[in-house]
Amino acid sequence: RPAPWLILGQILIQKSELDSAKNLLERASAQFSNNFLVQYYYGSVLDQLDEDDEAVAAYKKSIALNPRDSNAKLFLANIYLQQKKYDEGTSLCNQVIDREPDNLFGILTLASIYDTQKLHVQSESLYKKALQIDPDNAVTLNNFAYNLSVRNDRLEEAKTMVNRAIELDSTNGAYWDTF
Repeated sequence: RPAPWLILGQILIQKSELDSAKNLLERASAQFSNNFLVQYYYGSVLDQLDEDDEAVAAYKKSIALNPRDSNAKLFLANIYLQQKKYDEGTSLCNQVIDREPDNLFGILTLASIYDTQKLHVQSESLYKKALQIDPDNAVTLNNFAYNLSVRNDRLEEAKTMVNRAIELDSTNGAYWDTF
């Protein structure tokens, strides 16, 4: 049964004992190779340890075992974003958003992929959609404000958004950087 392995793995991850979590979940991955959650959490710890190639393999295995798993797809999309594999990341995000149109994580991940490619018009439409879903999401407000500011467009609107993000979470240094 994989449940005890998963519980212990999650505890180790929460305690930031990532090397121990990796060792445990690596053994669990071998023993429970057909369990998508084991593969997902193994990918997650590898991702946190910046072992991208191994994390990609684990997330792909998780997705193959459970193609409807949005989280594995979106975490894999984030790795692809870091690796500048934009088409692969975009495809995964679109798969999630097609099935779950209000998946905020999917919308924001896709917006980040577009922003990185300087496709600001496309990302702006996604930020607007995200704000319709959750108007007080500090990450969305900050990222949208940053999107506008790098284009030197609608700066007063950007300032209002980043001020709201700071009101919601004054401890996030990224929001102050945008300001």
